[in-house]
Amino acid sequence: MPPAVDASNPASAPTDAAVVGAEYPLARDACLAEVAKKTGVPQDTLVATEVLWAEAGVGVTVQVPDADAPWSCLSDEKGKVQGAAYTGSEGKL
Repeated sequence: MPPAVDASNPASAPTDAAVVGAEYPLARDACLAEVAKKTGVPQDTLVATEVLWAEAGVGVTVQVPDADAPWSCLSDEKGKVQGAAYTGSEGKL
């Protein structure tokens, strides 16, 4: 069971990929795999920092080591990725 999060202290929020997105693990893991494929970075070095459900799908924000900005990915709940894109300047890729 993950540790309790103190809502008054955002620093206590879990950021581990195994905890973030636990409600939508197929979407989270598919997005991590897609970003790894697009960046050539090992999947186990990527971190899902946010996983949010919306009518359009599950949005996953992925931090890539040494990247200036995160990647944004959209998947359905079953793990079918609709797209993944770098959110920073393409000149920094």
